[in-house]
Amino acid sequence: MLRLKIFLLMLSCASVCISQKPAYVANTGNDITVVYDIKVKDDKKEAGIEETYNGGIKTFMQSGNNTRIRMVTLMRVQNVYFRRTGNGTKILVSKESGKDKYKYVVSGDEWKQLNNRYENAQCTIEKDSIQIAGYYCKRAKVKLQNGTVITAYFTELLPSVSKEIEPMFACIPGFVLKYEYAQKNGTLIFQAAKVKRNKISETVFNEPGGEYALKNSSD
Repeated sequence: MLRLKIFLLMLSCASVCISQKPAYVANTGNDITVVYDIKVKDDKKEAGIEETYNGGIKTFMQSGNNTRIRMVTLMRVQNVYFRRTGNGTKILVSKESGKDKYKYVVSGDEWKQLNNRYENAQCTIEKDSIQIAGYYCKRAKVKLQNGTVITAYFTELLPSVSKEIEPMFACIPGFVLKYEYAQKNGTLIFQAAKVKRNKISETVFNEPGGEYALKNSSD
């Protein structure tokens, strides 16, 4: 199912903190690269999702009208490409596991349906703050309609990510650099380890070629 295929990618924008005195030299564009470390907290003794996702890395890259979210874990490499045009946003997902490589296009309606759990999420901004990757971040609680609560840390010194790209954090007024998402198999923790504002090469956003088999999103 589409939801299962790219659910973890949608945890996609882990939090990144900002300092009152930015530790970077801003460029003239909106280019930004954020690298997140992935950890799993699981109190169960038996092996679980931590075997797959502990030690994984998620990278958020954005330049102009292009965004790419890449997640590398023990089991697979996954990418989500967003290309915004005058006619809307094209969304393409690619997955690689061993020799198996494929890609599929996700329609706007499919993307909205996939993320409908985040509609009308409510944010509560708290006084607590922590420092992450050289940035001071505020803590927020994001409550979903089903009662799930996501703890996120965000900075106001970096621009918010479009709610189309990161609907989980549509109600947060800043860039999320860390967040914790509890599931029945454990709690996924994404924490920014590095933030860069360097110019990103356009080739980074090139969609994968013929070596990736084109499938339907429902396959």
